[in-house]
Amino acid sequence: MKYDDTQEIEPMKSFWEEHVDQVAFVDYLPWGNTYINQNNNITTPCSDLWRRMFIWWDGKVNPCDVDYLSTLLVGNIFNRNISNIWKGELYSQYRNIHKINKRINLVPCQKCIFI
Repeated sequence: MKYDDTQEIEPMKSFWEEHVDQVAFVDYLPWGNTYINQNNNITTPCSDLWRRMFIWWDGKVNPCDVDYLSTLLVGNIFNRNISNIWKGELYSQYRNIHKINKRINLVPCQKCIFI
């Protein structure tokens, strides 16, 4: 059986434009395996927590695309709307943890180099 990995960008863009401020499609940039990196001492909050959310093919919503295992899962668009997820308790907790320079307490934030 041959796998068809083609994607139709325009229908996805049309769908998401009704729900979000900006839609972007980018070439995949492999981050490596952040989960096996050593913990670092970065305390600067990650700006993505206030700028982006990442929605996987199965509806899972993450604040971070480096977290491909969804350890920071904040919801699923199939049972919550985007606004509620963005303004929700988990997003708020993660933002607060970063604001008080405690990202070392979050997996994979404590191993990630992005700010």
